[in-house]
Amino acid sequence: MNFDHLPAQKNRLRSQTVDPTKIDLDLDLTELEDATTDDDDIYLDLDEDETETSLEPSKAVVDPVVELVTSDQTGQHLNKKKKQGNWKPSTTEYRYKQFVGRGTDLFILKKDDSGKWVEEFLADLVYIKEIQENIDEQTFQFMLQYWYRYKWHELTVKRSQLQLNELTKLLDHGIDVPNYKAGQVAKFLSLQEKDAPIKQVHHKLGWADHNGALTYKHQEIIGSNLPYSSTYVGNLLLQNGTFEGWKQVVLHEVLGHIPLEFALTCGFASPVVALIARFIDLEVLLFHAYGDTSQGKTTAGRVFVSPFGLPSKREGGLILQWYGTKNGLVSQIAEKHGIPIVLDEASMNRIKDFTDVLYLLAEGREKARMTKEIEERKRASWSGFFFSTAEHSLQQKSNQNSGLMVRLQEKGNVAWTRSAENANKIKEGLLQHYGHAGPIFVQFLLTKGKAVILDVWKKWAKICYSKMEHKDGLSDRMADKFALILATAELMNECFDFSVSIDGILEFLLEMDQENIEGRDLGERTYQYLKQMVIQYQSHFIMDGVPASRDCWGTITRKLGKGVEVTFMKESFKKLIHEGGFDDSSVVLGKLKAKGYLDHEANKLTRKRKLDPDKPRLDVHILMFDDSLLEMLKKEPLPSSFVTSKTKSVRNRPLDDRDDYEEAILPDLD
Repeated sequence: MNFDHLPAQKNRLRSQTVDPTKIDLDLDLTELEDATTDDDDIYLDLDEDETETSLEPSKAVVDPVVELVTSDQTGQHLNKKKKQGNWKPSTTEYRYKQFVGRGTDLFILKKDDSGKWVEEFLADLVYIKEIQENIDEQTFQFMLQYWYRYKWHELTVKRSQLQLNELTKLLDHGIDVPNYKAGQVAKFLSLQEKDAPIKQVHHKLGWADHNGALTYKHQEIIGSNLPYSSTYVGNLLLQNGTFEGWKQVVLHEVLGHIPLEFALTCGFASPVVALIARFIDLEVLLFHAYGDTSQGKTTAGRVFVSPFGLPSKREGGLILQWYGTKNGLVSQIAEKHGIPIVLDEASMNRIKDFTDVLYLLAEGREKARMTKEIEERKRASWSGFFFSTAEHSLQQKSNQNSGLMVRLQEKGNVAWTRSAENANKIKEGLLQHYGHAGPIFVQFLLTKGKAVILDVWKKWAKICYSKMEHKDGLSDRMADKFALILATAELMNECFDFSVSIDGILEFLLEMDQENIEGRDLGERTYQYLKQMVIQYQSHFIMDGVPASRDCWGTITRKLGKGVEVTFMKESFKKLIHEGGFDDSSVVLGKLKAKGYLDHEANKLTRKRKLDPDKPRLDVHILMFDDSLLEMLKKEPLPSSFVTSKTKSVRNRPLDDRDDYEEAILPDLD
């Protein structure tokens, strides 16, 4: 064991090569005796026979020198087995009061019966290699180095774990601290702690304020005029290979294919989004890619995270799995502000409705909870950009509110890679080189400053909105979100000596917006949904006087020159709306009214109708559909019990034969 890396301390550590028998006694014997006396209670805890058995083999008579003494003879006490391990003989002794660390052993000085000082073996050596100050939590932990089974090991522990009741639990890791030794070992570590080197570390990632300065925590902390450096000590693998190696993969396999350029830009957008969110109320950006497994969605995810960390699903990677609980997902993304995260394979998750999870991700912090002391628990938070993949659409497995459509952008059936060979080269290259471009880009953002970044964002928001061919009430919000990606593309092109196609990415975004714009229209989506429900459950409606064959939900009647009137009983309407994933029936009715689909009385969302001639009039919801509703009904002959001399088969009757149609009884087609 080599202690040369530990700092020299006056009257504690001195390196010299001499014969210890020739050293003049310069020990303050009173101090040593006092220190030994203080620990007599610990010695007395040992059974006398047990003490002699455990210490006798390693007992050596030495001069009572408490300063450092080095000698070629210091390794003589080691047995042959220790010399056969990876132990390297040390010529340095490390002493604190009555404790001596030499080679792989920890000794304690005691007087024998003749009054001479002797070293008695105490334990296999364990010492504090370094003290780690966690700048996130303002806590301290120790990296212990210790000898066990012929080799050195390292273990990071909390400072509180050096208390006696906790220290003995480290036996499971191989540290030599049984009950009868733990007190003395703890004293040695407490003394040695004062000389152990200290360094700052962090486990949270992304943007943070430290001592009033804006910083970004990655493998190392990034900022201006920082009083210290700090190193990441979490479980993620953030850097490997070189920036140049990563760039070659991008140049040869990514650039020139717009979907991959889009994915790359979105990854770099994560710190941009998180930075702006520190000054403006801005949600986490969510993008979902869906389609067949052979389309390269996961490869796009690798490109997305590669500037900032390991692009892999394995332990330490930034590609996480959707599979798991909501709390488990939160624990993985918590306290990451500006680190791109992939949520892969939502198809593997058994969640039937992703609404709550998607709102949680977009919100950027977990729900408020109370402690058992009735105090608000500290809530985990996150910000940036998440890239999701699955074989299915997440919007189709969520509620139908327009707010969710704005928060989650998705695009399906995109050829994310050029070929299988292209995907393999990307995978192989990025697994070797990752995590270098992100810090370079972050340093560039810090140099540009907040004002410049905000101006670039606002510029692209105006350009994007003006380019949208069709607009709705949510188009301005969509333009703001798209502009974050486009602004990032411009900043990337300025930062690096390669360029992505801003025009190509803009076209990709506009195409996605136009595909989704109809889905954002709550009134239209509700109208189409109810139309499908009427066709599917037509046996629940009274149709031109023919009673419903199942519990009645309303009526279906053709209105000449107006289309088809469908009357819904209020409770039946609420049930259908709820089952369709729409939260509030009154909001839905307002949207239907605004689009002219709802027949209603003045200042109301209902109209009076008598569904049963023997019962009073009821407040009902009435929707007007065009004649296409009739065309979608199954063209089947009426059941024989409903056929009259004036009734023609719906299959054989032309729909424009108005007279016959008015007399026809629509069949129960369920």
